[in-house]
Amino acid sequence: MADTESRRIARDLAGGRNAEELGSMSAEDIVEHVRRELDSAGSELSRRDVAAALVELGDQRANSDRPNEAAAAAKMAVELYRALAVNDPETYREEFAVALDGLARRMAAVWLHEPALQANREARRVRRGAPIQG
Repeated sequence: MADTESRRIARDLAGGRNAEELGSMSAEDIVEHVRRELDSAGSELSRRDVAAALVELGDQRANSDRPNEAAAAAKMAVELYRALAVNDPETYREEFAVALDGLARRMAAVWLHEPALQANREARRVRRGAPIQG
């Protein structure tokens, strides 16, 4: 079971609460708390809600000139959407592609051009209906 702090932070992120507190934390710390909560056996959080919140966190951090943090949030969002899309591609295909596009932008912003290109190419393949690799 995740610790109480990780549970609270993950729930706040997914629920859009306590923006001021979350804004003062690094995205890497938030991602670690979220990962801890989602890995716990008792987590009741929707992975879709968490992934969407991480995309939003990445956007916020990118707009706040915190590109490394934006990349960390985008990377975890892609991980979560990938797992969802592998199991139910028709439901999650577009959300996964949008998360990949965001990851491509975030990687390019921190000068990781090859990973950015890979994410961009995968987003295009996903949108064309290619099988989603886990």
